[in-house]
Amino acid sequence: MRNKGRLTVVASAIAAAVTLNARQEDTIVPVHQEPRHHLVFENAAARILDIQIPPGDTTLFHTHSDPILYVNMSSSQTRSQVLGKDWSGGDAAARAPARNPASFGRMNSVTTYPAEPLTHRVNNAGTTVFRLIGVINRTTGDERTEVSADFPARPELDNRWFRGYRWVLDSDVIVQHRHANPVAIVVVAGRAAVTVGKDTPLDTPGSFVFVEPGVTHSVRRVGPLVKDVPIDQVVEIEIRRPPT
Repeated sequence: MRNKGRLTVVASAIAAAVTLNARQEDTIVPVHQEPRHHLVFENAAARILDIQIPPGDTTLFHTHSDPILYVNMSSSQTRSQVLGKDWSGGDAAARAPARNPASFGRMNSVTTYPAEPLTHRVNNAGTTVFRLIGVINRTTGDERTEVSADFPARPELDNRWFRGYRWVLDSDVIVQHRHANPVAIVVVAGRAAVTVGKDTPLDTPGSFVFVEPGVTHSVRRVGPLVKDVPIDQVVEIEIRRPPT
């Protein structure tokens, strides 16, 4: 009788686990509510996500409906599954390194989501954490081509929703400047500090500061240049919005 009771408990536990897994399989959430897409900032214009998918882990199905710009922090072999379709991309069984790893700190954006929302999930089939900083534009963007910053540098990425600039901090300070749009300043290599009235340290890759439109700020390197160590870098991402 005792064994029968134990078998019943085990069977109940297995059934509960299967039911939970089935519910997770069916769960669909907005991208900023997916547990591995950590929401670290939100206001009316933007959301910032620190996306971290450990090796072997799979996200919930989540829906993208706003333009998003990604900053690559660490690459891994990944595959994805659009809702209702088969998996595509990496081979989870192989646990292979990324075939074409994104350049460290590279910016790229997906701007089709407002017209064509996407629901999918992502599996990290590799051996390292897959990490991105995602900047979401919650506005309708700005189609104008006018300059939106008071410095001559050309953006590395430029479209209706985002302008992305890169600063390589091989000098002591990037001169004071400002943007007509709100800006997310993200450190992608080394350390930096952003001065917006007072210094805000960015001590680790992926740390960021959000600067409101029209606010003067500057960026500087923290510490001396070191031979054979990657030069400190930050990216400034304008969240473009309709003119006010």
